[in-house]
Amino acid sequence: MTVNATDIKASGKAAAASYPESMVPDADPAPAGAPIPSTFWGYVKSFGPGIVLVLTWLGAGDLVDNAVAGAHYGYTLMWGLALALIVRYLLVSIIANYQLMNIQGHTIFEGYAKVWKYYPILLAIGGIVLGHFYESYTIKGSGEALYYLTGESGSVMLWSIVAVIAAVLITGKAVYRYLENVEKIILVVLAASLIGGAIVAKPDVGAIVAGTFAFEVPQTVGSYGALLIVISLIGAVGGSLANLLYPTFMKEKGYIRPEHRKVQRYDLLFGIFVIIVLDLAVWVMGAEVLHPRGITISNFNDLAHLLGQVAGRLVS
Repeated sequence: MTVNATDIKASGKAAAASYPESMVPDADPAPAGAPIPSTFWGYVKSFGPGIVLVLTWLGAGDLVDNAVAGAHYGYTLMWGLALALIVRYLLVSIIANYQLMNIQGHTIFEGYAKVWKYYPILLAIGGIVLGHFYESYTIKGSGEALYYLTGESGSVMLWSIVAVIAAVLITGKAVYRYLENVEKIILVVLAASLIGGAIVAKPDVGAIVAGTFAFEVPQTVGSYGALLIVISLIGAVGGSLANLLYPTFMKEKGYIRPEHRKVQRYDLLFGIFVIIVLDLAVWVMGAEVLHPRGITISNFNDLAHLLGQVAGRLVS
């Protein structure tokens, strides 16, 4: 008995016709994930994971370090920060590209498992250990922020407990959309205070350009050489486990198909631009206010006082 392709095709159509219409598989399922923007404002409105990521990166320690670098070196070492963040962009972009474009549909951790099956386990252990230290000062920082925002009512310990309870209550819940909206509000506040403070400090634009593009290595100030600081900065930001958060934010946003690669790339690029501007704004205040006076800062409270001196009490 000979069966040709025409017979198979015909029998397939007959079989499909024998099922109720509701049971026939949809040949053209609706595309999954976030809609693909087609206009400039469509792209702007779609941004989100990159903002959440960079504000996750941006901690009190980073801001203090930038102010200290500005106080020690003025504008001459700005290129180190810019270079470190560009390296971070390239590394995180590769991670995002893998998750969107690999034909197996692997997540980044599944990809690491293909390299070495124990690699995800090591990353998980590192995440738990580092997460413990990160969350320790994050909880204390949240308590201090809430304490001062409420007019010094209660105590830092009390507000830290409130922050922990709030974190427990939202754990495991689909709160990404709310997180993104909150982070955008925080971004506006940070931009107004830090960029506003940098503008009030009257930055030397020519010195900023030279410090960013001249690649000058200044003389050592303190215990470590300037070049060693730059290398350490690049290694720290490039190898941070926080880089692995971006694929999760992408998935929550709906960047899950190869077609999302373009909007994802712009989203991450915008986020990197944001953190460069914020970091350099703090650096400017250190260079303009602290460097000429030969003084420095050692903690976040000192940074708050610096903002108060530059932009007034309302911003601090």
